[in-house]
Amino acid sequence: MNSKILWIVIAILSLACAGEGYYIHAELSPQPAQAAQAAPQATPADEAAAPAAPPQNPWSALAQWQSQALKNLSAGNPIPPQSFDNLFNDGFFQGQMDPFAEIRDFEKRMAPFFSARQQPLFKRSWRSWFNDRIDLADIEPSVKTTQKQVIVSFKVPGLQKGSLNVSVNGSRIKLSYSAKTTRSRKNAQGEFQSESVRQFEKIIPVPSDAVPGTSRITRSGDTLKIVFSRRKGGASVPRAD
Repeated sequence: MNSKILWIVIAILSLACAGEGYYIHAELSPQPAQAAQAAPQATPADEAAAPAAPPQNPWSALAQWQSQALKNLSAGNPIPPQSFDNLFNDGFFQGQMDPFAEIRDFEKRMAPFFSARQQPLFKRSWRSWFNDRIDLADIEPSVKTTQKQVIVSFKVPGLQKGSLNVSVNGSRIKLSYSAKTTRSRKNAQGEFQSESVRQFEKIIPVPSDAVPGTSRITRSGDTLKIVFSRRKGGASVPRAD
């Protein structure tokens, strides 16, 4: 009887020791939630605080343009108009700067880059492109504002049917068209006139108080009008010439 009681006590003590050992092991062993912490998740506030992508540098193509311009001038060739068109492309007019101020200062900006021998040819190339694209005397631009609209008008005499293409983005208007031109010449036999058809391309600033993306185009004879909605509280707009 006594031996039976003794074996029961030994069994109870063994079970108690095993339970204590398991408890100690469980306390010391890392639990899954503690051993492997999840990577932190971005909250909407974090995403909103993330810096926005910087605006595209409008002069990012300048180094490549300079390299090609040097090749032309070193060979005694003018810089072709297409080269300037590629530099002053749509991306150039989408920056945060004033693109037309940059264009007006371009000749002065580039002066130190070219040698004294290259300067005259560079200036002739630049001024030829500038007169063709930026000089607006041929189309007589005017800007009129009303309470709700900004109206930009041009005259395109001799416009060839189906040749007009108008493109408007945030800061510039681009006109491409063909027009008949007349030239008068005099010689010993008298005065003569000759006609020819020329391709024109003009780049015009969008008025500062015009709302981008609201343009609509109308044409009456040789007069072209581009009508924008006007910004609320917009100031009066100077002429675009």
